[in-house]
Amino acid sequence: RIRGNTVSVPAGGGYGILGDADSVLQIVADTVTGPARYGAIWVEPGPRRAEVDSNLVSGGSEAGIYLLSVDTLFVRDNTISNVTPGTCCLGSPTGGIVLEGSSSTNVQADVRRNRMTRTTNGVVILRDYLDTVTVRVDSNAIRGSDSMGVWVRYYSRALLRWNAVDSSGIDGVRLSDNYLALPAAVMNSNNFTRSQRFGVRNLSTYPVDATGNWWEDVKGPDCGPGVGCDTTSTGDSVSTYVTFSPFLTAAVTTVLPAPRLLATLPLASPAAAVAPAAATLRVWERPSAPPAPRERARSQASTVLGGVTAPAGPRALRRLEALSGARADRLSQRRAERAGLLEQQEARRVAREQLRAERQRARAAREAERPAPTPPPGRPQ
Repeated sequence: RIRGNTVSVPAGGGYGILGDADSVLQIVADTVTGPARYGAIWVEPGPRRAEVDSNLVSGGSEAGIYLLSVDTLFVRDNTISNVTPGTCCLGSPTGGIVLEGSSSTNVQADVRRNRMTRTTNGVVILRDYLDTVTVRVDSNAIRGSDSMGVWVRYYSRALLRWNAVDSSGIDGVRLSDNYLALPAAVMNSNNFTRSQRFGVRNLSTYPVDATGNWWEDVKGPDCGPGVGCDTTSTGDSVSTYVTFSPFLTAAVTTVLPAPRLLATLPLASPAAAVAPAAATLRVWERPSAPPAPRERARSQASTVLGGVTAPAGPRALRRLEALSGARADRLSQRRAERAGLLEQQEARRVAREQLRAERQRARAAREAERPAPTPPPGRPQ
């Protein structure tokens, strides 16, 4: 268990906390600040169960909390802010919380009650094809992400509910690179507000359920022609292949605690073991000055039946989507760096062993050269 530590990462530092274990790993109630180059809290592959609970993360690049190919995981009650884009490789999945990789032995994946402010992305989910578990993204508040509030990619399955996603620089929720050939997510009882492009954007042709959400307008979401929403709405926009009706006509403010998937698995923190009957999900207050005009997601009708053509994204968006294969480059670079560190440690160990052996040989030579002691007079030889 890594608990109750305060870590200040200097400029150029790699990690704030680097966790690795063979069974259960707990990172609880730690404070990590500073420009960690690879992640403020980074969990290596290996633990069968990882609990990252009630930590405070400020600063860092690439990720506030990064879990790489971790089996069963719980990321709860963390506060994360000021996470900048990664500098390792083009297309790196940067964000406040990043879940990358998984295995067929995964039992549960739970991202709950976290607070993220000013991060590159909020929650990024990139699961592997052997994982059949649905990631629960529940009761999180994500504000001011540079790109996406929640980004679901590859073989990931996600259930989003009771989240407040506000002021995303591009999309509140984006579903892309869908290799499942199935709907990637279900989204209910969320607040999507002030997203610059879409509140929910589905880049696949598999319709997703986004009913029962608040879109910042009693008329529901805004959209382009042919999608079927009220085009006079000033709320967050919705893309094609998103089922959004019926929708909420007021923001979600009261949150009923979600039940656990497995009653045999305890919550990560003892303080959260007993949940109240109801909790309050903070609705972000509007600034005193009106926000800048949002770029609308309207576009011309496309050849897709009942659909629209997504507008061409800015250069930053194209760069984010450019190379999905860069993930392997980034991982190989990190593994090479770790292998180099291990080689240096091994070289130092060998040098110490050689020095010890030389000292032992020198001591033995001195002992051999030392003359035998002379017996006292009168004593037979």
